Amino acid sequence: MRHLLFALFLIASYFALFFYSGDCVDFYLLGYSGRGTLIPAKVCKIPQAGAYVEGGVAGTGLGESVRVAYEVFNRRHGPLPFGVVVKVEGPVEFVDGRSADLALYSALFALVNNSRPVLATGKIADDGYTIDSVLFVSQKLQAVGKGPVLIPYPNRLDIVPTEGVIPVKNLDEVDAALSSLR
Repeated sequence: MRHLLFALFLIASYFALFFYSGDCVDFYLLGYSGRGTLIPAKVCKIPQAGAYVEGGVAGTGLGESVRVAYEVFNRRHGPLPFGVVVKVEGPVEFVDGRSADLALYSALFALVNNSRPVLATGKIADDGYTIDSVLFVSQKLQAVGKGPVLIPYPNRLDIVPTEGVIPVKNLDEVDAALSSLR
């Protein structure tokens, strides 16, 4: 009987952790597969603190990007009264390293502010403020129809200037851009 109760507790915990409260935002990750790829994803509020990736997504930098974006967002905007779970609905192997940091930060901003997320690629630096360059920006932008899309400021030299592409140096510029695009 004890084992049955423990099993039911584990099942209930799983559902509490991975079933969404209904408060979600759909967004896209920019990936690279030899050409740009838009990877559909969803970020949802959950009742307990923390940032999780549905299914674990082992072997990629996505789990680390989710953690970094959530922690940095909490430091900048105050602690969120909820946790988040991210569900990727496309080929996550096309997301290189931590290039999803900025897209996830944008999705959190949209979730908190009831706005639409902005396409983005970029790594939040270890200082939790600066936006570092990432690989394959010009190729990733090939998948983007019409902007806006945030890219790291250093990567502006890698692309042909295009309307709707917004190079950002730091999170102050990211927040300003996201606020103006609501």
